[in-house]
Amino acid sequence: MKRRSIYVFITAALAVLIPAPGRFVYGMTLVLEILFILLFGTLMNNLIRKLKLESMEKFLTLLFVVSGTILFRQIMILLQPEVVLNLGFMLYVAPVSLFTIGYLFAYPEYTLGSKMKFVFLHIITYTVFALCIFLIRDILGYGTFTFFGPEHQIMEIVIFPAEKVRLLSFLASIPGCFILCSCMLFIHVTFRYKYNIYRSAEVLESEDDKKTAKKKNKNEDNKEEDKE
Repeated sequence: MKRRSIYVFITAALAVLIPAPGRFVYGMTLVLEILFILLFGTLMNNLIRKLKLESMEKFLTLLFVVSGTILFRQIMILLQPEVVLNLGFMLYVAPVSLFTIGYLFAYPEYTLGSKMKFVFLHIITYTVFALCIFLIRDILGYGTFTFFGPEHQIMEIVIFPAEKVRLLSFLASIPGCFILCSCMLFIHVTFRYKYNIYRSAEVLESEDDKKTAKKKNKNEDNKEEDKE
């Protein structure tokens, strides 16, 4: 990713994470929605290119993304109406964020299989990050674990009593989520920066070893020529 693309990605990602209710079941729903829209939108975008409608690509792709969002919402209403009711407008923030990132238009020269692999490899990182955020907020902020339950209701398991999570309940709020996301992003960026330095140092060492080996070979060849 380019630096500008990283900033756009972070902004779009936080737009989904921060305003959402801090329950794991809502995070799982949003992640499933993102995966569904990516799959649906990528297939439709490939169909647009097959039909040679590049001049209307962005408009048609946006139309299909909105259609995919409505379809996903209707499916969730049948399966988990309580989740849809509590998420409200957040179900429409996810497709806007995906459209802003531009993954659906990335690498048009790729085949469908290669593009799907590229898109989903990148989105898996975000999925793990998002689920970790929602899991921490749910357990530490509310002292519970929530998931899809039977009879179209949310299952809630109490892990810590309410009096034990009073100090950490700040994580369940929007400012708390913002601070938590900032800390985790800082750790991720720091780790990635150090990893890149380590990899570049390994490359430089291997290049130095190759140069040293070439010099030794040249010196040995020169010695043999002198002996002759």
